[in-house]
Amino acid sequence: MIFRKRNIFFCLMIIFSILFAQTTTKAEDQSSLKTFEAVGNSRLHGTQIADAREAAISCALLGAVDRAVIEMITIEIFSRNFSAITEITSSNVKQFVHSYKVLAEARTGGYYRTMVQATVSLGLLQKQLSEAGFLLEKKSLKSSLIEIHVEGAAQLKNYSTFRSALNKIEGVKSVQIKEMKANKATLIVDYQQDAIQLADSLILIAFEGFGINIPEVSHNNIKIILVPGQ
Repeated sequence: MIFRKRNIFFCLMIIFSILFAQTTTKAEDQSSLKTFEAVGNSRLHGTQIADAREAAISCALLGAVDRAVIEMITIEIFSRNFSAITEITSSNVKQFVHSYKVLAEARTGGYYRTMVQATVSLGLLQKQLSEAGFLLEKKSLKSSLIEIHVEGAAQLKNYSTFRSALNKIEGVKSVQIKEMKANKATLIVDYQQDAIQLADSLILIAFEGFGINIPEVSHNNIKIILVPGQ
């Protein structure tokens, strides 16, 4: 009877350990997932629409994985080793893509085009790139602290909307307030690229109820003017 109880106890402990390990692994996997959008296309051949659609989706998924790669390593490393890295990503797309959904699709000019939103496993991708020796120079090492001088901050709704959009730009790690005055604010942005690329990303954003002018951009400083009514 004692022996049987011990067996039951050990079995329960093993089951618990397995379940705990699975839960931990799942939590770790979820923390390393990130969503990317990408567009892919494929040439239409006669009436083979389904085949062209699948090829376009595959092309878009590879594009999403490539965007994840660009977040991990510098463009210089990617371009210098483009063939080898493409071999890794293209042969393991299904492994790297945790899930996806098609956001839009269209047939135009003899091509089938799709836009997808793909959730990429950064952990698995990083492991593969690291094993291949391509993570020696990570982008995080090139992170820059950029000062943004904002004029028009007295319009608090516009200023709050601007800060929220700034936080959502890909590559922005954090946004902190350095100084606040009557109509001006100075923000410190931890960004993975330089000030010029951050300014390029900002100018593409369509703000509701106001616009922005960027009269000055230097190595680590940007001047932004919030313009109401645009």
